Amino acid sequence: MMRYCALVGMLWVIVLGTVATAHAASADASTPALTEAEKVWLKKHGVIRVHNEMNWPPFNFNEGGTPTGFSIDYMNLLAAKLNMPIRYITGPEWDDFLQMIRNGSLDVMLNIVNTPGRREFMAFSDPYITSPTGIFVTRDNTNIHSLDDLNGKTVAIPRGFFFEEILKKSYPRINLLLEEDALQNLESVAFGRADATIGEPGVMKYLIDTHFLTNIKLAGQASDRRFTSDMSLGVAKDQTTLLDILQKAVRSVSAQELQQLYARWNLDATRQEQVVALNEAETTYLSQLNTVRVCVNSRAMPYEGIDEAGVYEGISSELVKLLGKRLNIAFEAIPTGNFNTSVSALEAHVCDVMPMVLPQTAVDARLRDTKPYLNVPVVLATRTDEIFLGDTHQLAGKTIGYVPGIFSEERIHKRYPDLKLEALPSLKEGVAMLREGQVDGIMDTVAALAYGMQQNGWYDMRIAGRFDEPLILSMAFRSDDQLMQGIIQKSLNALGPDAPKSLYDQWVSIKYVQSVDYTWVWRGLLALGVVLVFLWYRNRQLSQFNRRLEAIAVTDALTGIHNRKKLDEVLKSESERVERDGGTFSVILLDLDHFKKVNDAYGHQEGDAVLLVVCDAVRRAVSHRFTFGRWGGEEFMVICPDTPLLAAASAAEIIRREIMLAPQGAPGPQTASLGVGEYRRAEGVQSFLPRVDEALYEAKRQGRNCVMTAEKQASPRHPHNSAYTLM
Repeated sequence: MMRYCALVGMLWVIVLGTVATAHAASADASTPALTEAEKVWLKKHGVIRVHNEMNWPPFNFNEGGTPTGFSIDYMNLLAAKLNMPIRYITGPEWDDFLQMIRNGSLDVMLNIVNTPGRREFMAFSDPYITSPTGIFVTRDNTNIHSLDDLNGKTVAIPRGFFFEEILKKSYPRINLLLEEDALQNLESVAFGRADATIGEPGVMKYLIDTHFLTNIKLAGQASDRRFTSDMSLGVAKDQTTLLDILQKAVRSVSAQELQQLYARWNLDATRQEQVVALNEAETTYLSQLNTVRVCVNSRAMPYEGIDEAGVYEGISSELVKLLGKRLNIAFEAIPTGNFNTSVSALEAHVCDVMPMVLPQTAVDARLRDTKPYLNVPVVLATRTDEIFLGDTHQLAGKTIGYVPGIFSEERIHKRYPDLKLEALPSLKEGVAMLREGQVDGIMDTVAALAYGMQQNGWYDMRIAGRFDEPLILSMAFRSDDQLMQGIIQKSLNALGPDAPKSLYDQWVSIKYVQSVDYTWVWRGLLALGVVLVFLWYRNRQLSQFNRRLEAIAVTDALTGIHNRKKLDEVLKSESERVERDGGTFSVILLDLDHFKKVNDAYGHQEGDAVLLVVCDAVRRAVSHRFTFGRWGGEEFMVICPDTPLLAAASAAEIIRREIMLAPQGAPGPQTASLGVGEYRRAEGVQSFLPRVDEALYEAKRQGRNCVMTAEKQASPRHPHNSAYTLM
């Protein structure tokens, strides 16, 4: 038997071995080009020793003796590209790994953050993934949302992790509880030893879900940029050749290869919220700026503009807001008249960024720019009484108006040499010229024309065709401002291509002209719609009635949770699934301690009220994937799919604690005894349940208010310093 009532002990496992079988198929054609000296170094050094943590999923952890996680897959990919043998070292704590780098018994640290303290003895590759840092507290804590709220509080963090260096130096009023890893930190919060913990949200969510720490929530994000986890590969400071080799491999990883790794480890969602990974020079540069000043063409809506109240608006304003959130810095709009005045303001250091320009580097030595972040279609607008042209090649000899600065006449002529081009003072004046017949059409984007239609009532216009040449937009900077270019480029990379496109699409709303009379079509569809709605309503009523009957059949009348019938159905389904597909499931059986005394002393009505409070407490504690029901009387069951014994025991401990802490009326606090068992394949439910029942009664014999498992089972990893003991 295992008894879970006050956990002690330490797990120290060192697994030296498992030379990584790097997936050669993962390496693409971009194999790093090593120098002869680097090849000789690799051959002479032999196997590269790489750190593997016990419990930092989904990035770096060990499962059944096998190193696994995003960072492990990333290192395997690099090793395949380099044809480099590697061996993972598993077991030491983070602080010990750092010491191993110092003494030369370890070659590479994965997922390590580059900090000033570490740079004294380590060198680092470019970051390969970035994530913010979240603040985690118990669900009933409503007072902690930021780092400032942690002053005077106890915060659990892993010993030797980069947070420790920053917190000790810059946040001396925060009391630190240094433990082995993130799982211990979460458990310290769950069981009241710490007020909060901080960590990478993807890691914390994984641990919360897999260890059923359901009373923990994400309360906020550390706004201090130093807490951003820019994860790199780290080597000893004197291992310059190894760093050069790894750096070449890191830079050879394609966007597609990274995306495959993100998808495999479900990291896309976390990366949507990531902060931009800046290097030290860029971080210093940005910290010296109070704001980043934006040159805004005040009369270029919907791209950008300044309204009568002086408010920056348009597509570029929304994009700049997104970048400001990524960089945690304010942007200030500086109004200018047109492209040329914006460039002059940029050269005079009046502003720092032009947010929406054509790619300029090749044509204007005064500027440097980002990679294009938005390609938008260019269309032809004509009067509604014009015959539809459809193909822009039919425009030979026609006079087409365009707005200089937005479109390059040189590019248009090169693409469409037969067009007669007419420069327009503005789009609004161009529409007047179109109405008067001075131009045959106007070339512009859908967003600009749609905005004009909405603002000025240009409903005598329509889209008559589309040009093959799109409008390509970049951000521009002073030619000598390389750092700002790098900062903004990384921010745009972090946003991804969909964000600018989504902002653009919000401005697009086109009036489509129909040439067919749909009156009778609509009348027929309306009649058909009435019939379909009636049939849908009747079917919906029948479905609702059937769902109600089904719910009544499987619901306990008093508590509103599942009844014995539903539990039997789920047990049968889970056992059949395991016999058919493999896997496992566990069952938690709990019984209230001395509940008969409550009924005897206070009556059955008060006893029913106690049961309702207990059910609410258990519902708060269990995962939504679990099935919770009333087994009979004051006995309840929780069925835990795909959950091994120790994980179910951790969940049971949380349930026990929630029941004990649940506010009761006159009867006072209640306790429960819990038995936990894991289903064995081919065992059968009728043999399995008596084992769980026996564990429950063993908990009663051990003094009640504790958790017992149905069998002894050695654990490759179990929590430390928790509120229960492994016996």
